[in-house]
Amino acid sequence: LMPGERYVACFSGVCRDDAVERVADFQSLPLHDHELRFLAVSGDRPEAVVAGEFNLWETIFERVRQRHLPRVGVMVHSGGQVHMQQAFEDAWVLLRRHAEYMDTGAGVDTTKGGEGAAWIALEEEAAERLRAAYRFSWNLPFTRETLASVPHLMVPADCDIYPNFNRHQDLFPETGGFVGAAMLRLCRRVYWEYQRQLWDPAVPEMIAEDEEKALREAEALDFRRLREAREAAVERAEVAVAEMKAAKVSPATVAEIEDMLALRRDELAAAKAAEQNAEAQGDDSPVELESALLHLGLVGMLLLDTRLCALSPGGALLDVDSQPFLPVAFWDMLTQELEMDSPMRALIVISELPIADTAREGVQAAAEALGPYDPVNGRWSAHAEDQEKLLGKLFDWKAKEAYRELTFISGGLCAASQSEVLDMNWSGLDKSGERSKHLIVGPITDNVSELPPPLAASLSPDSRFSFLHRPLRGQRNYAEALLKVPLHAPAKVAAAKIIGQYYEEVNVVVGPVVGLVTAHTVVVVLEVDAEAPVSCVLVETLTGGERRQLKLLPANRPFPYLFEDLTPERHYLIRFEGVENADTRFGGFTTPPRHQPEVGLSNDLDMGGDDGDGGGVTMGGGSGD
Repeated sequence: LMPGERYVACFSGVCRDDAVERVADFQSLPLHDHELRFLAVSGDRPEAVVAGEFNLWETIFERVRQRHLPRVGVMVHSGGQVHMQQAFEDAWVLLRRHAEYMDTGAGVDTTKGGEGAAWIALEEEAAERLRAAYRFSWNLPFTRETLASVPHLMVPADCDIYPNFNRHQDLFPETGGFVGAAMLRLCRRVYWEYQRQLWDPAVPEMIAEDEEKALREAEALDFRRLREAREAAVERAEVAVAEMKAAKVSPATVAEIEDMLALRRDELAAAKAAEQNAEAQGDDSPVELESALLHLGLVGMLLLDTRLCALSPGGALLDVDSQPFLPVAFWDMLTQELEMDSPMRALIVISELPIADTAREGVQAAAEALGPYDPVNGRWSAHAEDQEKLLGKLFDWKAKEAYRELTFISGGLCAASQSEVLDMNWSGLDKSGERSKHLIVGPITDNVSELPPPLAASLSPDSRFSFLHRPLRGQRNYAEALLKVPLHAPAKVAAAKIIGQYYEEVNVVVGPVVGLVTAHTVVVVLEVDAEAPVSCVLVETLTGGERRQLKLLPANRPFPYLFEDLTPERHYLIRFEGVENADTRFGGFTTPPRHQPEVGLSNDLDMGGDDGDGGGVTMGGGSGD
């Protein structure tokens, strides 16, 4: 391609509608462009967005589509691109049930070969179920258009395979058996197909090698069945010899059966040897390194994987005590890249979870209390040696030249923060270089969590690094940043911002007005002065539990929020997020007892249920904006 040119990619050989609609539109990297503008997202779980809720993908699509806005060079996905849990469980049941069926010796369709061939067909069916999750998520409106409008780089998270898969006890070989290994191998292959293939041209060869591994494992399955059949034949022959001797059958007949028994034992020994030989093939093949350092002009993009490195080439999970958090091959690659003579002036480090996340003491205490299989063991602060070593190498690279810049992007916590990582033993000439920006992003559609304390601390008393978090609370979000890399001045992050789902300078003009309150439902009406996403939050005063709805409200028109499944005889506070005057626009109500008489509603608002009317209502004072 020519540098700095806009391209449109279209396809032939497809139906007319797809030929028109399935079009990619992108711009190649300018040859002498000294800046990189990028977006960052994480945590895409479309099913978490309820009907009527504001969808942040629409905002991102509008951002990348508008030609008058600054061009986005790349969009970074820091984990959670596709939530695979349901697809994984469906495929797992498929393979597990058929494996149990085969173990019974029941009739399996082997018209196209042995059980190994039948198993290969089942694996392909399971892989199709996994691929269906990508087809669903990546074909949703605004997501599909965004994927076709800007370059994308992705790093895997656990939920791109299965939550906490590398420490899930049912997936280890001693419990999951060959089915667990097959499932994880298939998930890794599907990840390669949809995500790694976006940047690695070697993926087709990797997939071909993986399919060869599957064929060898299927062949081993056939040899296993042959060995089991030979064992059964030997057992039957031994029983026959014993019964004949007990019945004092003629020695000639017994000798004939003993000859047959010897033949069956020879066949069993040969079957065992064939099975062992099939299982041994490919065991010494190297594990593919999922981490990589890509170069976009003067900017390096370090894609960090701490999950898939726990898998063997055949997909089996390594023992929990021997799983590498960062494998030896990664350190070799990183050392070579950082020490080589290259024009790289800035480095963006992309990881599933924040590298400088929280104080090690709390995480390590939780890991010790909860055991080695708990998800807390996936946090960086649970791996102090790797954490300190990686940060040390990265900041040492930055300190060697005054013009270098280092930036971190991560997701994984369903919380957002504009954070900083501080090197307290900074050796560079420029004092300001001791700080590097750390953008913790997401979720874009998943449910929002809070960043746990502390928000500022050193990683540990003996660490050279500390962190400072400035969280964005209660909002789905994405990040946008501009990295400038001039040839004759230091590289720097000129702008970086976590962009939440709410708009600025939106005010309530009417409300909240509390409508009908029943034992289980309430209607709350609000009017704002501009079209904007606004969340209505109900807080149960007894327990502190929250219920929230995010809706796109029209300008200068009253809009109803309908809450259901409330608890009878409870007081709720009403507050709003996404408006400037939220501190003066609040309210409250009390649900009546369940046994009160039913109240009918009009057809326009069918509340349902056997709820009663009544319930106290309190309104927050103040009508000023």
